[in-house]
Amino acid sequence: MKLEEVKDIIKDIPLGSTLEVIKKNGDIIQVSLQSYEVAGTEKKSYDGIEVPALPEALIVGGGTRFGNWRLDIEDLVQIARVG
Repeated sequence: MKLEEVKDIIKDIPLGSTLEVIKKNGDIIQVSLQSYEVAGTEKKSYDGIEVPALPEALIVGGGTRFGNWRLDIEDLVQIARVG
C-alpha cells in the first residue's frame, strides 16, 4: 500500500478501533489502531551507536500482553475496520 492510501483509510476510524489487516505474506490479523501517525523515522547516530531509519508504518496494538508495534505500510495489502 501507499502512504496516502493508508492515511485516507484510517482518517475516519476512531483510535482504539479493531482493524483487520491483510499482509502481503497472506497473514490476516486483528489489531487495534493506536495512532494516526504513519511517518517513518530518520537514521540517527549517538556517540558510536547508530539507529537505522524506519519506513512508514501503522502503529497498532494487540492487547495488553503484546503492547504496541509497527506494521510497515509496504507489507500491507488491505485494511478494514471490524465491527
